[in-house]
Amino acid sequence: MRTLLKNACSAAVLATAIAMSSYAGSMAPAWAESASADSRIVIGARTVPETLDPAHASNANNDYYIAALYDRIVTYTPKGELAPYVATEWAYSDDAKTLTLKLRDDIAFHSGNKLTAKDVAYSLDRLIRVGAGTAGLVGDYESSEVKGDHEIVIHLKKPNLAFLGALSLVYVVDSQLAAQNEGADKGQKWMSANDAGSGAYTLTGYNPNQQVSFKRVDNHWTGRDGRPGNIVIRIITEASAIRDELWAGGVNVGNGVPAVDVKAFADDGKYSVQSLPTTRITLGVMNMEGKITSNPKVREAIQIAYDLDGHVKAALGGYGQKATSLVPASMACRVVVEPKPADLERAKQLVTEAGAAGATLKIAYQPVIPEQRVGGSCWRRRCARSASTSRCSR
Repeated sequence: MRTLLKNACSAAVLATAIAMSSYAGSMAPAWAESASADSRIVIGARTVPETLDPAHASNANNDYYIAALYDRIVTYTPKGELAPYVATEWAYSDDAKTLTLKLRDDIAFHSGNKLTAKDVAYSLDRLIRVGAGTAGLVGDYESSEVKGDHEIVIHLKKPNLAFLGALSLVYVVDSQLAAQNEGADKGQKWMSANDAGSGAYTLTGYNPNQQVSFKRVDNHWTGRDGRPGNIVIRIITEASAIRDELWAGGVNVGNGVPAVDVKAFADDGKYSVQSLPTTRITLGVMNMEGKITSNPKVREAIQIAYDLDGHVKAALGGYGQKATSLVPASMACRVVVEPKPADLERAKQLVTEAGAAGATLKIAYQPVIPEQRVGGSCWRRRCARSASTSRCSR
């Protein structure tokens, strides 16, 4: 199976360049240096969190919100290089079974408690006790040894040089506050809707499946960087509804606007469009054991019959590109294979050679997803043009 498309703008962000509603007021864009303490930005996002517990940050939907509330042990740069965060220095032992971290000494939790090595140890121990989510990334963790307030030695079950990278998804929890609310479930219920972090924002409101609200920490150790004073994320699961809210001024930023709608916003001087690279790839999956698609000639015919360039233009509004791997372009270690160009005549020949002329194929897709709705329609029209050779149905 070959990848069909990579949607390079699946997370297109549309931000109003001028005040559009009472939500924005005199608000400047989020990246403006003049963002004041009472500035407010409303984001429409399709991302629905299951919990705000940092133990479950391995779920990207959860991490979208958790990252504002908590500080990571280490982080990655946009170029994919490990970088300091809570931990400023690190060193492995010769046998790679021990990892020593030195920590910042100027971080405070939102509760006012100072962040120390005890909190890092507690956070790692809690992950193992929870035994779900991010715990799967640190399975080789055995124990921690606290060496003063700002140094910790992590002992591993076996040599693991990749363990340091896993710490980029481990957030440090306020151990004093968390311990007070542990209960029988290791604090998961309490932390699912409460804040025990030291991140750049505090939690001011959480209405599951509807809205999450944050307030900026003005003295956060990373600085303000022009962050807005208040952020409200409205959870809007329909992409078309986010589009409509942007037009109406109900949100200042729309995350996940359908690619086919992006051009209309780009052409309107009241909006700015930010195209963000994503790891999303659209796949056309075929049944390898199907009555017809078990034949490799049929599968090849389907691949070269589909108009990938037309899909990019019609279904993605030009905001995308043909994929060259099953692995997104934003990830390393990719095997690159250029897709074959569309060749309807060759596809017809392959179908005939496979003895599948006149056969019917069923295509399943989700019409509520704009890209799939347009793509499915394009495919049906493509089939109609080659009806003398093969047929297809939804």
